[in-house]
Amino acid sequence: MPSTPIPHLAVDLRPIFGSNARRGIGRYTLGLASALDRLDLAATFLVPPTQLDSPATSILGLPVAPATRETFRRLAADGPVVFHSGSLFEMPISAPVIPSAVTEFGCSVAATLYDAIPYAEPDRYQSTDEMRRFYELRAIFVRSCDRLLAISHHAAESAVALLGLDSGTVTAIGTGVDAQFSPSTDRAADEGNARAAVAGLHRPFVVCVAGNDPRKNAGGLILGYAMLCDELRAAHQLVIVGALGSELATTWRSSARQAGLGDDEVLFCGEVDDATLIALYRSARLSAFPSLNEGFGLPVAEAAACGCPTITSDRTSVPEVLDWPESTFDPTDPHSVVRALTSGLTEDRFRGRLVEAGTRAAARWTWDAVAARAADALLTIPTRPRSRAKARPHIAVVGPFGGSPSGIGTYNERLLPHLDALADVTCFVEKFSGEAPLGTDGRRYPAGALGRHIDPANFDHVLYTLGNSPFHLTSVLQLLPRVRGHLWFHEAQLAELHVGVTHLLKNQPWGERHLARLITDEAGYDMVDEIRGDVGWE
Repeated sequence: MPSTPIPHLAVDLRPIFGSNARRGIGRYTLGLASALDRLDLAATFLVPPTQLDSPATSILGLPVAPATRETFRRLAADGPVVFHSGSLFEMPISAPVIPSAVTEFGCSVAATLYDAIPYAEPDRYQSTDEMRRFYELRAIFVRSCDRLLAISHHAAESAVALLGLDSGTVTAIGTGVDAQFSPSTDRAADEGNARAAVAGLHRPFVVCVAGNDPRKNAGGLILGYAMLCDELRAAHQLVIVGALGSELATTWRSSARQAGLGDDEVLFCGEVDDATLIALYRSARLSAFPSLNEGFGLPVAEAAACGCPTITSDRTSVPEVLDWPESTFDPTDPHSVVRALTSGLTEDRFRGRLVEAGTRAAARWTWDAVAARAADALLTIPTRPRSRAKARPHIAVVGPFGGSPSGIGTYNERLLPHLDALADVTCFVEKFSGEAPLGTDGRRYPAGALGRHIDPANFDHVLYTLGNSPFHLTSVLQLLPRVRGHLWFHEAQLAELHVGVTHLLKNQPWGERHLARLITDEAGYDMVDEIRGDVGWE
């Protein structure tokens, strides 16, 4: 009996680009991908097409391919494919969470599940109609997955309960800690780096990594810290790390003052780089993590990996990290916080056992171990019946169409039936004034929708039809710098287009340079093909 073919993994790296790169989700996606690459697997790592040749991609050191329809076609032609999404909640609207080609070519679907907090606390995270609709739509994606890889047992269990998932489709794989988080080899140097980075730091300290969210509960830790005995308060400082919005920063600073803590006793140092964070962990007397709700609790694992004694909240996933109940406290009870802080600062035996628990945790939360659990889950997904890869290409045609004052609009309208015989065509329309509203037929959309609301990666080719009129300004000013494609010049001079662009930009010399740069440099075209001849009409 023939064995079941091992699927090819198509791992989505799009969450690590843009604003997510330094956030927990971007770091998790990269950490898991790098560890998967170290395994003996058939895996391709997908990046945005515009980032394929970028420095940000080249430093990854991974076998990458563009997240395009053609890539999925090629992979599916060789056998079953499992597409893994790095995040179901972070992708912008123009880059679909699950590309349409995944369904078209019969790929199985998996995703990393970080938490279900927005569904556990809807009053906070779904307070507007827009956010409620967003999370309702994202829940549909979650339920459609063949396998979900949860970063903790709590994340898995809460998602099953809140979203009605089949528990058999959810696997807890945990979280890895980057190798740079390790014990100190020169404590004096680490202490010097920490004090140089945090203004006002000059005594032994307790470190707390929080963030711009009330559930991180730095306010609860501050209240407990204020209740410490005078001797401990005089000998230590509390350092709150993390980027805070003005409202939450004001609230927590006010809480510290109302509790009788001076500005010298609680230091808010904002967001710090990894080197500073590691120096703080390595030189802190104690790390405290008072969060009320987490998908995992990465700061606990990072502090523990640096050899820092760490006490934690007893809520949600956080106790899983150290897996030692004595290290936890009730984050809503200031007296419980005081007892944990006092023991962590003064009792040598307790501190030693905290370090031991951290050492065990550091050995458990490695990316190689996480990747092994992920691979076991991904490679055992029942593969879907394979779809026959469509031979017809998908083409996006950008330019004026029927109803436009431009003569090229008439030309393009007459061209469409002939293109339809060869490919699936979607029109992105410049200056359209026809009767049918754009977007209602799934065929015609405003030109500006390409790359903003509709992912260019859904198409095998993007064709720009550029002519000698100002009815191509959207293509030149908005699309060409962002969406690569083929240029079809209908006139060689392009005088009126040039005039239209420079008039719109209010600066002719700058406009001339801008237009030339868009068509040659920024759009990435090394050569412009001259199209000669005409189309024969029947």
